[in-house]
Amino acid sequence: MVYPLRKLANELNHFDLIISIFFSIVSLGTALFYFIGRSGFETFYSVIIKTAGLCFFIFLLPAFVNLWNSIYKKKSYSAMPGFTAFITLFALVILILLSYVIPFVGNWLTILIVIIGYSFLAMASVLISIKHKFVYILPVLCLVILFIMWFTGRIYSDGYHDPLFLENMVVGVFKLDSIFHLSVAQMIKTYGIPSTGLNGTPQLMYHWGSHWLFAKLATLLDISILDSYHLVYPALFLPLYFKLSLTFSYDVFLFKNSNPVIATGVGLKFWLTFFILQIGFLPYSFVNKWAVSDSWIESESYSISLAFLFITLSMFLGFYKKISTDSQSKLILYILLIPLLLGFLGLLKASILILTMASFFYVFLKLRLFKITSYSLILCLTLVLIYLLYKSTMSSYSQAEADFHPFHFIKTQVIEDWKGLFFYVHYFWSILYIFLRLNEQNILDFRSLKAAYLENKLIDLELIVIIAVLGFLPGFVFDINGGSAYYFSDVQARISIALLISFVLIAQVQSSTIVNNYIRKFALLLPIPFFLMLNNIFSKFEDGINRNLTNRLNFVRSCNMETTYMQEKTIDVISFISVYPKQILEKIKELQTAPTECLQSNTFYSALTHLHKISTLPDKEKIHKLIYMPQAQTWFLNPGPVEIKAAPFVIPGLTGISLIGGIPGSEIVPKGRYDYGYASYINEQDSILLKSVSNKELCEYLAYKKIRNKDVLILNHSLFITDTIKCLK
Repeated sequence: MVYPLRKLANELNHFDLIISIFFSIVSLGTALFYFIGRSGFETFYSVIIKTAGLCFFIFLLPAFVNLWNSIYKKKSYSAMPGFTAFITLFALVILILLSYVIPFVGNWLTILIVIIGYSFLAMASVLISIKHKFVYILPVLCLVILFIMWFTGRIYSDGYHDPLFLENMVVGVFKLDSIFHLSVAQMIKTYGIPSTGLNGTPQLMYHWGSHWLFAKLATLLDISILDSYHLVYPALFLPLYFKLSLTFSYDVFLFKNSNPVIATGVGLKFWLTFFILQIGFLPYSFVNKWAVSDSWIESESYSISLAFLFITLSMFLGFYKKISTDSQSKLILYILLIPLLLGFLGLLKASILILTMASFFYVFLKLRLFKITSYSLILCLTLVLIYLLYKSTMSSYSQAEADFHPFHFIKTQVIEDWKGLFFYVHYFWSILYIFLRLNEQNILDFRSLKAAYLENKLIDLELIVIIAVLGFLPGFVFDINGGSAYYFSDVQARISIALLISFVLIAQVQSSTIVNNYIRKFALLLPIPFFLMLNNIFSKFEDGINRNLTNRLNFVRSCNMETTYMQEKTIDVISFISVYPKQILEKIKELQTAPTECLQSNTFYSALTHLHKISTLPDKEKIHKLIYMPQAQTWFLNPGPVEIKAAPFVIPGLTGISLIGGIPGSEIVPKGRYDYGYASYINEQDSILLKSVSNKELCEYLAYKKIRNKDVLILNHSLFITDTIKCLK
C-alpha cells in the first residue's frame, strides 16, 4: 500500500498542495478563534464545521484535480500558469450556482461538499507526510501557528469584525460601515436586490459584488449574514487572498522559465520572505504614519477584489503563454473569461477595475494585440460590459463624494513635517521590485533600459509603474470620501509583494540569482527583520485577545454586576495570565458566565436577539414581509447605545427584512448627503411614514410604491413585533 501512495505523492504539485494545506489550517484556526471568542454565548458547532469544510474544499480542489489528470489522463498541469486559479474560480462558480439550488433540494449538497473538503485535507496530509520528513513538516507547523496568531489578532482587532458583534451593539461598540454592509447583504439574500432596505428595496448604486458573495455563501451554508461577515470572510476569503497571491507568484515563476524545474516544495527561505512581506517588520504604529494601514484587511470588497485580481492575472499569464502553442479556437473560452472577470472586478471594487483596465489596455497596445480581430472583439465586449456595470453601480450623485483638493490624501494620511517620506514608505515594495528587476536584467544605463523596453523584457515593471502612478492620482487630485484613495494607491504594493515572492521561488532552483546574491551579502542582517516581524505577530495577537476581554468587561459594566476582577479599568491578556494557574481557570469561568448573565437581563439585548432570530426564517417567507415602525424618527433620534447615524440600518441589517418608511429625517442625515446608499432615496426624505399612520394609509402607500401582497410587521420602539398587517392590493 505504501508504494501506490508514494507514487501518488510524486504526482502532486507540491507547491500548490503545501500552501493549500497551510491556509486550510489557517482557516481552521480562524474558525476556532471565532468559536472561542464567542465562548459563553450561543454558538453552533455546525457553523464552524461547515465553514471549515467549505474552505478545505476550495483550497485543495486544484491539487486533486491535477492529481486526477496525472493519474487518468497522464497529463500534469503543474507547469501550466493559471491552472490553479482557473480551478479555484471554477469551484467558486459551482458553489454560487449551488446556492440557488439548495433552497429547493435541501442542504445535503452542502453536507456532501463539506465531507469532500475534510476528505481532501485528510488525504493531502497523508501524502505530504509520505513525501516530506517530519524535520520539514515541524517548522512549517510552527510557522502556521505564528501566522494564525498574527492573522486572527489583526482581523479581530480592527473594529470591523468581531465574534461578539451582536453583543457589542448593546454597548454601542460597532462601526457604521459594518451594519450598513450587513443591510445590503441581507437585502440581496432575501429579495435578490442590492439595497439598504430603509424604504422598500430600490437598487443601491454601489459596488455590491462582495455583498452578493456573502449572501450566496450564507444561503449555501445555511448560516446568518452575521456569521458570513464575521466568520466566513476571515476564515475563507482572506486566506484565499493569500493563497491566490502566492499562486500568482508561482505562475510568474513558471512563466519566466521556459523549462521550469518544478519545486518539490517550499523551503524556509520562501516562508520567511512571505511572512516578512505580508506581515511586515516595521511597527504598525510607524508605517501607519505614511498611509500603510490595515484597510486592505478591513475592507471586504477590497481584499476579495484583490483575490479575483490575482485569479485574472494568473489566467492572463496562462493565456499569454498558450498563444504560441494552441489555436485561437481552443483558447476562445479561456479568452472570454477575462472580460467576465474584469466585469466582476467592477462589481467588487471600482478602483481595482480602473487600474486593471488601464494595465490591460496598455498591454493590448504594447503587444499589438489589436492586429488580431478576435482580441479586438474581446476588448470591445469588455468595454461594453464595463460601461453597463458603470451605469448600474455608479450613482449620478457620486461626484458629490469627491471634491477637487490637491494633495488631500497626503495631507490627511501622512504625519506632519514628514510628508516627503510618504513615497519611500508607501511605495517601498514597488521600489524594491523595480530595483531587483533592473539588476536582474543588468540594466545600468538609459541605453540598456531603452533596449529592454523595446524588446518587451520589462512589461511587468512597466505595469507596476503605471499602477503606482495611476493609483496615486485620485488621492493627489481629489478629496475622496472616507479615505478611499487608499484603495487606489495600495494596489501596487499588493502586486509587488507577489512579484517579489516569485524572485524567491526562482532562487530556490537557481543558485546564481540576484536574490541569492543579496542574501549572501546581507546574511548577518537578515535576523533583524525577522525578530521585528515577531513583535508585530505577538502584538497583534495580544490586541485581538484584549479586544475580546474588553468587550466582555464592557458587558459586565453595562449592568453594574459585581465580579471578582472585572471591575478593573482595563483588562489585558498579560495581566490576565500573571496569576496562579488555579486563578486563571477561575477567571476564564467568570469571563464565560458573567457577561452572559449580564446581557440576559438587558432588554435591549433581548430585542436585538429577537430581531436576529427573524433573519433565520426561510427567505421564501421573508420575501413577503416588510417592517414598519410607527414614528420611526423618534427612535432614530434616541436609539439607546446605538450611534444615531447607524440606527436606521439596525433593523434591516439584523432581520433581513426591508423597512418601510425607515429613511431618517434631515435631523439625522442632512439633505444632500448621498453616501451609505441615501442617494437611492433622494426624493423620499422626511416621509410621512416617519410619523404614525393608520393601517389603511400604510397599505395605500405600499400600493403607491407598487409593493403588493406583503405582510407588514409592526415594530415598537423597544424593537419587538407587536402586530402584523396584511396589505394585499
